[in-house]
Amino acid sequence: MSKSKIAGDLQELGGNIRRIRTSLEMTQERLAELADINARSVRRIEAGEMNVRITTVARIRNALTRGALSTSSAKKPISYHCFVISLVDVRTAANWVI
Repeated sequence: MSKSKIAGDLQELGGNIRRIRTSLEMTQERLAELADINARSVRRIEAGEMNVRITTVARIRNALTRGALSTSSAKKPISYHCFVISLVDVRTAANWVI
């Protein structure tokens, strides 16, 4: 897999995470807390600047799912978030990890 393909995939993953997080009105700090990772890592992942372990993707997905299920202030219905969270699929993300 070429470096440019990997970089593009990481940016796509980060963009998906950012879109879901912001639609949930969740801060990067809150996502980091729920996923038990560093807030700086969340910023770098969302920017596509950091290679992500599959276990980290799973923790982020789980944190976003908890956020979608617990928020009543989300701009979109829960069913939308559950669908979009499936886009951050751990099996698919395995292809993005070097």
